[in-house]
Amino acid sequence: PMVCFLYCRLFRKQLIVDAHNTTFSRFWIKVPLFLRTLQSSNAVIVHNREFLEHLRPRYPKVNFQLLNDRLPAIAHSKAESPSAEPYFLVILSYNADEPVRTMLTAFRRILREGRFPVQFWLTGNYRKMEDVHREFASEKGIRFLGFISDADFDRTLREAYGVIALTRSEMVQQCAVMEAIAAEIPTIASDTGTNRRLLNQGALLVSHQVQGIEQAVRRFGKEREVLCRGVQQNRVRLNRKWARDFTHLKKQLRL
Repeated sequence: PMVCFLYCRLFRKQLIVDAHNTTFSRFWIKVPLFLRTLQSSNAVIVHNREFLEHLRPRYPKVNFQLLNDRLPAIAHSKAESPSAEPYFLVILSYNADEPVRTMLTAFRRILREGRFPVQFWLTGNYRKMEDVHREFASEKGIRFLGFISDADFDRTLREAYGVIALTRSEMVQQCAVMEAIAAEIPTIASDTGTNRRLLNQGALLVSHQVQGIEQAVRRFGKEREVLCRGVQQNRVRLNRKWARDFTHLKKQLRL
């Protein structure tokens, strides 16, 4: 932002900062002139209301504007050859904010009970949690996919019975949740303030206990038809909301 600020001052351009949560980490805020640059910007865009409400009293001289992340361009028609056995796509980065072991413990209990014929396919670099991978890799019905190509990810997402994406982090708009909405796949997600606002239809929100995740998976099976209709409606709602908010932002900034 500081280089952009100097360029904009020199050539009389507007400076609009697209700020994700890490922009306001202690590291960046302590960088000389960084906060001054944000305060001098024409606008600093943040991507969820909870984070906006957190930042405004702390940085009153910054012109914050809200614009939720746009839904990604993922086809929402079903893939031509769906998997013979239904599976939840569990989208992971294996970072500390994700209750990975808790999720897998819940999945194992569901699979061993045998009443719900479903599998759990996990994306992401499982080598970041080798001990967890060793413990659960041999469990029938749990597949560690590792990293897959964008094309394979899109296909696997579109064929999924549902998506599971959990995080302990508050004030975060998860990419995995947005991808699921774009593909019109209902989701089990974390019960956070951001998700309660974002996922008013087409999702089940859960806490991070084994029993709670188990119950959500079973409830999902009973309510999936309703959830599918809900996520379709939510996709339309969020696309329309983004278009309205973007138009409003352009008017605010006289673009």
